[in-house]
Amino acid sequence: VLRSVKMAEGTNGNSKPSKGSGGGYEINVESFTKRLKILYGHWKEHRQNFWGACEAITASAPPPSEDLRYLKSSALNIWLLGYEFPETIMLFMASQIHFLCSQKKASLLEVLKKPAKSSLGIDVVLHVKPRNDSGSAQMESMCEAIRAHC
Repeated sequence: VLRSVKMAEGTNGNSKPSKGSGGGYEINVESFTKRLKILYGHWKEHRQNFWGACEAITASAPPPSEDLRYLKSSALNIWLLGYEFPETIMLFMASQIHFLCSQKKASLLEVLKKPAKSSLGIDVVLHVKPRNDSGSAQMESMCEAIRAHC
């Protein structure tokens, strides 16, 4: 999918990263903000009948795979962030979005903190899973956030 995105941008996806720890990728903050407003607007308006009155929404993207698959979590990643974010968990709550991901992905997502706060009053919280770690401590932190919210 990332290769397809890069091809659409006029590159072959094999070029070296231009700069920064994000591997040359940048999230389009304007598109993110616009789409985040759409997501939260729909959730707020249709919470009872469409969203099952839920107080939180999660989406978990599995590791990359060569298998052809169409996952809703990957579609949400691409729609909201512009890229697929494998091995990433997103947790949406009324006033916070939590991401559980690698340090490299967290570096990319860092740019979302200010626009999410200024446009919707939402805090972006990044939980970085250390390499070769299960991420259970970070997952527990996300569960604590849910318990505090509900």
